[in-house]
Amino acid sequence: MAIIFNKEINHFPILGNNNYEYKKIDLSIDGNIFIQNKEKWEQFLEDQVKKYPSKVFVGGYLEQRFFYSNKNLFGQKQNQRNIHLGIDLWTHAKTAVYCPIHAKIHSMKYNGQNLDYGHTIILSHDLSGLKFYSLYGHLNDSHIGILKVNDILTQGNKFCEIGDRNQNGNWPPHLHFQIIADLQNQVGDYPGVCSRNDLAFFTKNCPDGSSFIY
Repeated sequence: MAIIFNKEINHFPILGNNNYEYKKIDLSIDGNIFIQNKEKWEQFLEDQVKKYPSKVFVGGYLEQRFFYSNKNLFGQKQNQRNIHLGIDLWTHAKTAVYCPIHAKIHSMKYNGQNLDYGHTIILSHDLSGLKFYSLYGHLNDSHIGILKVNDILTQGNKFCEIGDRNQNGNWPPHLHFQIIADLQNQVGDYPGVCSRNDLAFFTKNCPDGSSFIY
């Protein structure tokens, strides 16, 4: 049972009923595996996924991270966007992603800058008047030509896959999952990190979606 906006919601696990072992991982600047070098950090994650193929490494919500180095995307040091607003599921490329609850495809976009989302899908949800969105970033292109805007997805539908570096914004393979109350008129994109100055707004607009994982 997922909990969102203080309501209980029956859901299907985002990565399906595949008997994954989910292991929490803390990549924040205060975490116990803090590695202040992007290449070493990426190698560490990739090694963990290879070493434990049945595990999915989970974390990220409101973590302050050091590695958002693209200043065009994440801002200058005095107002850097480095607090993560979604949940990351670090696992293998081509892992299937499933629709957690009844949805409509709001938008799709390839956000192709280095360290951006790569292929991205945003779903809209309306549960008896409770309206919100869910974002899925760092995907591959398996959905292109199959899905289109306004398509209806039922709970449990596989609708996309996790991408590799060539398609996911040049990250180690993972899914970025984020709940959003108000998209603020954005299409196919929405900030996945924020600055300390904007944290109060984004914490309210992007609540913790981790209960949709299990």
